Amino acid sequence: MAPESLEKGIYNHKTDVWSYGVLLWELMTRGVTPYPEVDNWDIVNFLKHGHRMQQPSFCPDELYDIMLHCWQEDPKKRPSFANLVTDVANVITRLEKMKRNKRVSLNVTYVNCPRNDRADGAVRFSTRSF
Repeated sequence: MAPESLEKGIYNHKTDVWSYGVLLWELMTRGVTPYPEVDNWDIVNFLKHGHRMQQPSFCPDELYDIMLHCWQEDPKKRPSFANLVTDVANVITRLEKMKRNKRVSLNVTYVNCPRNDRADGAVRFSTRSF
C-alpha cells in the first residue's frame, strides 16, 4: 500500500499505481511477500525514509526502474497508467528480441505453491469436472 493509504486512508489512481509497482515486484520474485525484511508496524517509517524493495534477481533494470517510478513518495511524480502501458510494452518488446538468443529454465522454485512428499516431485492440484 502507498504511504498515503497507510497514513491517511487515501485511495485513488495514484495509490493504485504504487500497488501496481508492488505487483510487478511480486511477479518478478515469484510471489515473495512484499517488504520481507520489515515488520508490518514499521512499513510507514521504512517508506517515509525513502527505502524501497530491492531489485529482484533476474529483473531487468528497465522494469525495476518502472517499479521505482511507481513508488515515488510524491503521488504527483508517479506515472499514469497510460504511461505504464507504454513503458511496460517497451520492456516486453526489448525482452522478446533478446529471448530468441537465450533459453529460459523452467526448473525454478516458486513460493506459495503447495509442497508434497512425493519422490517424483509432482504437485497435486484439485481439478473440477465441467
